[in-house]
Amino acid sequence: MFLPNKETVKEVLARLDERIKNLSGRFDGFEKKQDSAYQLVIENQKSINDLSHVVKAHQDKFAVIDKEESEKKSAWRNWKLALFAQVIILIATLVMGRLGI
Repeated sequence: MFLPNKETVKEVLARLDERIKNLSGRFDGFEKKQDSAYQLVIENQKSINDLSHVVKAHQDKFAVIDKEESEKKSAWRNWKLALFAQVIILIATLVMGRLGI
């Protein structure tokens, strides 16, 4: 039966301790990177949320502008129709006066 000497056991324990410290350091580095990535995700979510609010505000603004333009066009069209109707009435009145009707 083989029994390792004390020095060999100490070496094995030292190597195991070194590996544990190495793994612990790697895990700490991974944890820091993960926290950093998590913070970036949170910042991106905030930016996307802010952007969606800006887009919504612009859409609302353009909807109001479109509505105002539509109302202006409708009012202008009504004025043109009223003016045209007055001209037709004037012409009809002149023609009827000439004809003695």
